[in-house]
Amino acid sequence: MPAGERPLYQRREGLRPSGYGWPIVLRLCRDVTVDAGPEGKTVHATMALDRR
Repeated sequence: MPAGERPLYQRREGLRPSGYGWPIVLRLCRDVTVDAGPEGKTVHATMALDRR
């Protein structure tokens, strides 16, 4: 995947290794951004927390 491109979410059928982290991030976070730099990508994820 070229630098600067957001990872793709592809639904998988059956049990296969890898590819589960990105869908989990997208479901749990209210905002996700991906920044590309010379060293690679940085993912910023914002989650809402319930402080009871």
